[in-house]
Amino acid sequence: MIKIATAAYPLDILSSWAQYEDKVAAWVAGAAGNGAQLLLFPEYGAMELATLAGLDVAANLEASLFAVSDRLADAVSAHLKLAAEYGVHIL
Repeated sequence: MIKIATAAYPLDILSSWAQYEDKVAAWVAGAAGNGAQLLLFPEYGAMELATLAGLDVAANLEASLFAVSDRLADAVSAHLKLAAEYGVHIL
């Protein structure tokens, strides 16, 4: 049997990349600490990365999509690192 954790992930206005890493790490640590092996983050979760480019960018749909795209590889790397650290699968 596998324990699954799902997230009603709140979008925040981020002031730094480190803030994003800390937030995701806290969510992963909490789920893993409760025995979850598969962690499901919502597809919209990455949209808060647009706030790192400024609120004007985040408020513009097209610009925000490009801003998120620019950070997506880093976000995937952060999730891969956390998955390995906690021995979980992250989707």
